[in-house]
Amino acid sequence: MAFSEVNRLVSERVPLDRIVSKYTKLEQSSRGYIALCPFHNEKTPSFHIYTDNNTYYCFGCGASGNAVTFLMEKENLSFGETLQKIGEEFKIPELLEREKRSDPQLENEREEIFQTNLAAEKIFMRNLAQSSEAQSYLNRRQISPEMQKHFGIGFATTNQQFLDEMQSQNIGMNAMLRAGLIRVDDSGRPVSYFRNRIMFPIIDKKRIIGFGGRIMTDEKPKYINSPDTLVFHKKEHLFGLDFLRSGLREFPFIVLCEGYFDVIAMHQHGLETAVAALGTAVSENHLEILSRFNKPLVLLLDGDDAGRHAATRISTLQIPENLDLRVAFIQQEGEDPDSLLKKEGGRDIIKNLVENSNPLFQHLIDEQIGLYFATENIEEKIKIETGIREILKRLPRVKFEHYSRYVRSKTQSEVRISRPVDTKNLLAKAENGSLKKRERQGDETSERLKRILYLATVAEELVNALETIKKSFIANDLGDAYDLILRIHDEGGDYAPVREMLDRSGTISNEFDGKSIDFIERFFDRAVAATELEEHNLLLQKLYGDNSPEARRVIKEIIEKNNKLKMIIKNNQIESLPTNQ
Repeated sequence: MAFSEVNRLVSERVPLDRIVSKYTKLEQSSRGYIALCPFHNEKTPSFHIYTDNNTYYCFGCGASGNAVTFLMEKENLSFGETLQKIGEEFKIPELLEREKRSDPQLENEREEIFQTNLAAEKIFMRNLAQSSEAQSYLNRRQISPEMQKHFGIGFATTNQQFLDEMQSQNIGMNAMLRAGLIRVDDSGRPVSYFRNRIMFPIIDKKRIIGFGGRIMTDEKPKYINSPDTLVFHKKEHLFGLDFLRSGLREFPFIVLCEGYFDVIAMHQHGLETAVAALGTAVSENHLEILSRFNKPLVLLLDGDDAGRHAATRISTLQIPENLDLRVAFIQQEGEDPDSLLKKEGGRDIIKNLVENSNPLFQHLIDEQIGLYFATENIEEKIKIETGIREILKRLPRVKFEHYSRYVRSKTQSEVRISRPVDTKNLLAKAENGSLKKRERQGDETSERLKRILYLATVAEELVNALETIKKSFIANDLGDAYDLILRIHDEGGDYAPVREMLDRSGTISNEFDGKSIDFIERFFDRAVAATELEEHNLLLQKLYGDNSPEARRVIKEIIEKNNKLKMIIKNNQIESLPTNQ
């Protein structure tokens, strides 16, 4: 089924207000409903549901979409999971049949693991209630009874006791093996995977997928986690993730900690957006999962060398373009979130660290710039400058220019920036015609944008103005040419290769051959204004018909901007200009 057909079915058969009303109180409005936004904290309603086309728009945070996008964001579901949920709730068989049905045997095994984990969790919690030793340990760690219950903390006792209790509930050895709760020793006997450990269930979408266990002594290993199973992959899951959405209503920062007790301590002190990796290094999967919440992600790390190495390592990962990734270091020697929160004023220290955290890449760049100006050694300066370029190369393309300007400003342009573009590869793609063309906008717009880029290579002072419409370059598959122009502008070099890329037929060069600089600048200003006008008009189409004060305010602002753009177009008529200076 095509995506357009999915949208049609959802629009026709799924009342959006019925879904949204489960998360926020709706009030009738002229075009549908208004409400406090379920995606961000606010006191005045700015979230609008338009019943004529079954869509929503928030004038506070910009969230928009239909029932599918709402549930994906609100429940952190995949596209397929969302369609399944909608199909079941609103009885739309077309959505349920959209994907091929899963292997029934595989689904049965997954369900068996969930049920086995649930049975084990009940045993662990019962053990904790009966173990004075485990209770004493948690009391020393200052974990309140409320937090013990909230996180489902338990205790694994001896090998035989666990096996006996599981078998008394008719849980077989094969089921325990598949769930990773037992293993087979060298003698072929079943052995409990967790023994004499405080147990933390790992929950995903309200189901227990695995466990983490912490020894109460100084023995090693201190922590162990369930082995990977059909439902659990420790490099892809996070401790505390299921509680994150509700916590963001009060504290709009995701805090990535280093351990289970750090997360629990954060929650116990009212900072309920803490999560942790499961005994593994932070991975690209973790960043991708957390980017879906559209909130700043703060790495809360120790201020020692290990913490700083961790920050640098994370910066080398593939960072999602939409992720606001920040870092905060605990400066108190020997402290972590768990220990610091136990001290007077600790909560305020942690909260201020998170709220005032800097972007990760900005922090790394600032460190290098400090080293750059702290030395007079030319060779050292060259190494540091190379290091800064390497940091910038790790950035998503959409953020590169902002950070490049930041470096130029902080170093008075002493540090030259290399754009992360493979020029030879781009020219080869242009040569063999493999640069794909997107049809998001018409051919007229695409040709206009090519001329804008071309003219910026003719009159270099125009390059800085390209940023105002860079989204249009990306939408028309001209992002690579845009990047290449900025790289040449930053480093110096010949624009001939990029002109060749933009004008293979020579049409544009013939059009502007012999034209005066005044002619070129006017054409450029007029074309940029026309592109901005197109972008604004697309937004107006979405807002017209909404009579809310917020919509009227935004529409008024856009119209005022459009009037200025129209004046630019009018004042830059080029028909009567001379072609030569």
